[in-house]
Amino acid sequence: MEALAEELLAPASVFAFLAKHRGRLFPDSMMEDLFPSRRGRPSVPAPVVGSVLVLQTLQGLSDRETAEALIYDLATGSGSG
Repeated sequence: MEALAEELLAPASVFAFLAKHRGRLFPDSMMEDLFPSRRGRPSVPAPVVGSVLVLQTLQGLSDRETAEALIYDLATGSGSG
């Protein structure tokens, strides 16, 4: 599924860059201190949280606008926010 999504992104876009490098840019260890109990894993992996925060900031979106853009992009496969 991830390989299919990468094919839908413009190669030189920030979306493609984050899709390819998010695991290295935002390793799970980066957010370990946010979940010190060790009783379970956070529901959203660090690479996803980091990528969303970068895109939200670049596009100047509110939290609600970010959620709506994500839903739209997933539904249409646009990857453009």
